[in-house]
Amino acid sequence: GRTTWTALAFLGITSSSIPWLLISWAEETIDSALATVLNSMVPLFTILIAHFTLHDDRITRNRLIGLLIGLLGVVTLTQRGGDVGIASFGSRSNLTGQLAMLVAAFLYAVSGIIARRYLRHLTALVQAFWSMLIAAVMLWISLPVLGIPLEVPRNPVTWVGVVWLGILGAGIASMLFYFMLHAIGPTRASLVTYSIPVVGVSLGVLILGEPLDMYLVSGMILIVAGVSVVNRKPSRFRRRPDSLR
Repeated sequence: GRTTWTALAFLGITSSSIPWLLISWAEETIDSALATVLNSMVPLFTILIAHFTLHDDRITRNRLIGLLIGLLGVVTLTQRGGDVGIASFGSRSNLTGQLAMLVAAFLYAVSGIIARRYLRHLTALVQAFWSMLIAAVMLWISLPVLGIPLEVPRNPVTWVGVVWLGILGAGIASMLFYFMLHAIGPTRASLVTYSIPVVGVSLGVLILGEPLDMYLVSGMILIVAGVSVVNRKPSRFRRRPDSLR
């Protein structure tokens, strides 16, 4: 119906096309560590929006505490290796880039709410396919309008990277995310945002031989603890719900 197609169109806008442009542009002015921290605001935006728009994904004390612990873990991870990270937050020299990252994170949160509320009747594969197809068409149309040249990679290795990111980083990852979104709700599904820096720095240690330091260990512990708190079920002996409503 019309509602479904409208939701898919908005999903293409809020989950892919605009965030991709904003993040790519923002990282030209801010360091990757700060970008990671700002992108990790997705779960907090998600739980705030979900509380007022969904009946089955409310703010609770455990969830809010867990999200903040996880965010602290991400901040800790980004301080390793001398990265600027959170220390540069609010700096006027890159304020526009920071705002762009926050808008992208907010749009990611909105996309999860849209999918959960209006597209439950569609499979994860259908949601991922149509939303990304719509996003791709929008980007093809908008790039010339924005005066952004479309560069075709000439190096075969670059094409391998593009195909790899397209199939795994975008296609399969989106399908798995929409599956989790409807299985466990947008707030808990958005916790995958916290896993991105963990995987990144872990691969750096295992593959690139980067040092295993206190920031990595403590950051990972905080993230795991935060996710555990968010997913902890309330005691069956407690009668009153642990809600902030």
